[in-house]
Amino acid sequence: MSSNGDEIGVWLRRRLADFEPREVDPHQITNPSGRRRRTLGGFAVAAIAAAAAIALIFAAGPSDEPLGPPTVRASAQVTMPGRVLDSASEGGTLWVLTCAMSCDNAGEPGAGRGDLIKVDNATGEIEETIPVEDPHSLAVGENGVWVVNLLGGTVSRFDPTTGEFVASIPLSLPEPVGEGPEALKFMPFAAAAGAGSVWLATTRGYVAEVDPQTNEVVRNIEIGAPANDLAVGGETVAVAANLDGVVRIDTASDTVSKPAPIEDGSGRRLSVSELFQTGGALWAGGAWAQPIGEDPEAGYVATDEKGIVELDPPTGRVLHSATVPMELSVVGASGDHVWLADSPSREIYEIDRMGTKATHAARLTAEGTIVGSVGSAVWVAEPQRTLAKYELPGGG
Repeated sequence: MSSNGDEIGVWLRRRLADFEPREVDPHQITNPSGRRRRTLGGFAVAAIAAAAAIALIFAAGPSDEPLGPPTVRASAQVTMPGRVLDSASEGGTLWVLTCAMSCDNAGEPGAGRGDLIKVDNATGEIEETIPVEDPHSLAVGENGVWVVNLLGGTVSRFDPTTGEFVASIPLSLPEPVGEGPEALKFMPFAAAAGAGSVWLATTRGYVAEVDPQTNEVVRNIEIGAPANDLAVGGETVAVAANLDGVVRIDTASDTVSKPAPIEDGSGRRLSVSELFQTGGALWAGGAWAQPIGEDPEAGYVATDEKGIVELDPPTGRVLHSATVPMELSVVGASGDHVWLADSPSREIYEIDRMGTKATHAARLTAEGTIVGSVGSAVWVAEPQRTLAKYELPGGG
């Protein structure tokens, strides 16, 4: 029998045998998984000097558990009224956004129906079920639960204590993008709360700032690149901008950094699609892409590999970097640990935040999509609209 470390090494080195490169626009590589990584925290970021990156070493040595990682069974299960779209947590509460019908972003505004659900993280019991229109994603913080309504071009605010509806805040672009009736539509994609405001991103190149005291948009910030995820830490808002890397908004000085692409030593560029904060550090993930030719402006070819990098929030300097299979996503953190998940195979990996190794931490008993984490637990959207909680070992 091979050791657990050998199995991890084989798993990490495997490639998609039927992968065929495709040419893409240098600004339009999107999240290959087709879903937005849930932003569970916030912070800052920007660019890199590839030579300064320190590779994460994935453990492949002898294992103390030759039979493999522990199999973890669900400690709580709850039936959802619809398909799970997103989740976010604050304190002991997990907020879940679900879709009952027409949430594919292809219908008419107002056609989408879903629910915002308040779940007790300890017991798994549903405390509130709140109907919502055109649900897409959500964020929690700044005394609100904020539901992004992509087709309606709004963000809806709910009271985190009572679950009551507070306000619907309309969003629009300050300048038209293209022509026709859609030119001024904001089309919000992601939200993050922190630094005294709520931040909404659109792939049309802007970030909107909402004042939670007035429930009004106070400014639209042009970032010069598509924005598909946000993270807030301290006085910095980090924006995931695909092949343009990360854009940093300094809320103290009211300045916006230039797009800062992230490249490795071979010239590949990271198409940043997800951001995650833990322990004062920013983690960014996305697909690696390689230039078509010597001129990067000619475009990039998507690869079958994914990059996960740790960035220093104040400077954007790359601290650690790892290349992993495309299936792996950052799903949560506890203390000095970052959890990575391979949802199709139910495997959980753990990166020591000091950047020394990543080890096979657990195997879940049921199939499903990992939609978020609270502390050392991950929540998994399983078939038949079941949301299950799994406590991960060693996450205390």
